[in-house]
Formats: sequence, structure tokens, C-alpha cells
Amino acid sequence: DSKKIQQIRNAIKKEVGGKIKDLKDPSKYDDTIRDLQESAAEKVERASTAWTNYTARIGEMGEFSAITSVHRAIQAKPAIVVQGYRISKYLAKSLSDVGIVINKDNDVEHDVVSICANGGKLYIGFVQAKVLLESKTEDSFMKKLEEKVKKSLSQTRADITGFMTINPDLTSADLDMIQFMTLSCLPATMNEYMVCDSCAQYVLFREDLNSDLAISDTLADQLHSDIVQQFKSGDNTSIKTKLGIYEVETPTEQSLKLLLQLSARLVGLGSLYPIKTYDKYYAKLKMKMNHLDTKSKRNLEQVLFLGPEQSAALTSPSFAVSGFYGTGKTTVLEVACIRVAENREAYPNPKVIFIAWDNAQELKNRFRDKFKTLTENNEHLRDESFEVFDMKQARTKFAILTGVSKPTNVQLLNASIEKIKESYPDFSQHIIAVDEVPFNS
Repeated sequence: DSKKIQQIRNAIKKEVGGKIKDLKDPSKYDDTIRDLQESAAEKVERASTAWTNYTARIGEMGEFSAITSVHRAIQAKPAIVVQGYRISKYLAKSLSDVGIVINKDNDVEHDVVSICANGGKLYIGFVQAKVLLESKTEDSFMKKLEEKVKKSLSQTRADITGFMTINPDLTSADLDMIQFMTLSCLPATMNEYMVCDSCAQYVLFREDLNSDLAISDTLADQLHSDIVQQFKSGDNTSIKTKLGIYEVETPTEQSLKLLLQLSARLVGLGSLYPIKTYDKYYAKLKMKMNHLDTKSKRNLEQVLFLGPEQSAALTSPSFAVSGFYGTGKTTVLEVACIRVAENREAYPNPKVIFIAWDNAQELKNRFRDKFKTLTENNEHLRDESFEVFDMKQARTKFAILTGVSKPTNVQLLNASIEKIKESYPDFSQHIIAVDEVPFNS
């Protein structure tokens, strides 16, 4: 890439220019040349496609760790949490008709927003997540730390501007009830006394998100470990304190009403995208599939490996996955079944049932072949450990809702789980994987 090469060349030339004095000093010449060579090699590495892919994935994992921690902190409280919420310029024309004016100055994207009703107050937290990579020296690390915190807190101030833009009808009485919290989140960085206490209250460090920290060899392993830990119990006092919700009070009628108003605004605006007309919807779907096809050719590692949401789902005792065609939903189910089969200690005697919602013969054959291989390769499993059905076959075999003429999809799912568990009392664990469930379920 000639453009990147020129950028690297200019950066190196600028750095050499700042070291002329040291290069002229014989006592510093060798060390200076070595430092410049290391810096040049680092610039070349970080301009590569592999490095770009790595930092993109690390950033995704950091954001996911942040949203999961916030979600866990406000669990069982009257609240709403949104992630990656773009106050989009593409809605400008529609929203201008109702008095909401969006331009380049207030078109922001919220990394994480949490709104929690606590007593007579509404605590609204804006969190911007940044992943801080390693540096060669402590001074350069501290400089990057300061830059990341300043940038993320600047973004949270813009978040407030954007939030007020889509809520122009908030009254002075409403604003008196609202306590805005702005936080910089560094999900991969420990504080270790680098930041004073007064400043640290505006920064979420790794130890704030996760009380049970594991030592890992790589940043990717560390973030993955932290994401998995989010789905286990643990102390989250620190993040609750920084979000202003450590002391829980029963919400008042007024704070609940305002929470519902703001939630309805976020959900309502979110529902305007994608456009709900079938011709444009399928055109958009085709565009996304073409993008995925192109991305897989030049960015294969992002397509082949599980993303943070997929990894997190696999650590949960139960999960539901939604997404466009080809985004990895069936892959997650397949990997989950493999993990059950190969973890004899946790699943000594499992019964695994795969159900394809429709009579998708190719999909059923795929899982039959997979289950056959797993049985052959794991001596604690037997042929009856696995079965494959479509939903019609499952309803007949297990007599699921036989007296109900038109059950809803949710009723079918819940009844299937109960009936299958009743039918196999000799197995210690029951794993039920259902694929191709209609989207409106």
C-alpha cells in the first residue's frame, strides 16, 4: 500500500529529525540508532492488515466486557442499557419533522448508556471504552493512558449533547431528577496507583469490571477470561459506586415515569432502523451479505473465529442467538454441542437433542454426522446420547402441546424443553439446541 508506506516514511523522517542532537553525540549514537530501528519496525508492524484486524477485535472484546459489566451491575433494577447506539444523521429528515435536529456536531455513537431509576433520581451513565495496548516504556504508557482517558471523557461529553438532542422535551423538573455520570472505561488496564483517587472515580479500570482477575499471557486471552467471568457471580461494588447506584432505593413514581419516557425514546428511534419495507430490507440484507463475502476474502480471521458475543454465549447455561444469515448462529450451537461432548467431567452422561425448526434435511444431516463423529471419539458417550429431529417430528415423538391447535413459538419452545427432560430421566444433563427459530420468537 503506497499510501501507508509514505505515511511510515514521513513518520520516521520526523522522528529522526527530533533525534539529530543525539545522533551527533558519539556517546548516544548507538542507543539512538537502536531506538529508531525498533520504532521503525513497530510502525511497519502496526500499519499491517494483521495488526489492524487484531486491534479491531481487541476493541470489540473491550467494549463487550464493558457493556456486560454495566449490565450485571444494574441487574434486577428498573433500568435500560444500550450499546453502540448511533444518533444517526440518516434519520435527520424524519426527526426534523418532530423538532429533533441532527447535524454533524451532535451525530454521536454511544458505546454504553445505562439509565437506572434509584429513589427519586435517574442515574444516566455514559461510558466510552478504550483498550490501551502495551508500550515500550512507562513514560509512553502513561502518555497513552492520559490521551485515552481525555479522548473518551471528551466523547462522553458529546454523548450528553447527543442525548439532549433526541430528548428536546425534557423539562427543568425532569433535569432536576437526572444525575449524569461520564466514565472512561479501560477494560484491559489495571490502575495500580497510576491515577489519583479523585480522577479514578471517572475511570473504569479492569478491576472495577471484574473482581476475580486471572493472569493471562496475551491481551486477547485476558479479555476473553474477563468476559467469561462476567457470567459468574462476583463483587461489583466498585462499578455500582461509579455509576451512582451502590445504595439501592425504591424508585418514585416520577423517576419511573421519566425512565419509561427516555426508554421509549431510545427504543422508538432505534426501531426506525433498518427501514421496515421489504424491498429496502432485502436490498440491505443483500448488501450485508456481499460485504461479509468480501470481508472473508481479505479479513478471514475475523470470519473464522468466534466474536466476543459468541464466546460469551458459550459460557452461559442457556442462550439465544439472533442475526442475519451467515453470521455464525449455527456455528455457535455446533461448538456448544462439541464442548458438551468433550467435557466429560462437567457432562458425564449428557442427552443432546438438536431440533431444526423446519424440515431442513441438509442441516439435520450435518448435525447427525457431527454427533456420529463425537460419539466415536468420546468413549463415555453412546449412540443414544444424541438425537436429531425437526420440530414436527419432535412434537409427534414427545407429544408436545397435542391439544393446542396453534401454539405460539415461545409456547412450543418451553413445552419442548419440559417434555424432552421428562422423556429422558436416565440422563444427568439435557442439552437442547434449536436452530432456525422464526425471528419473531
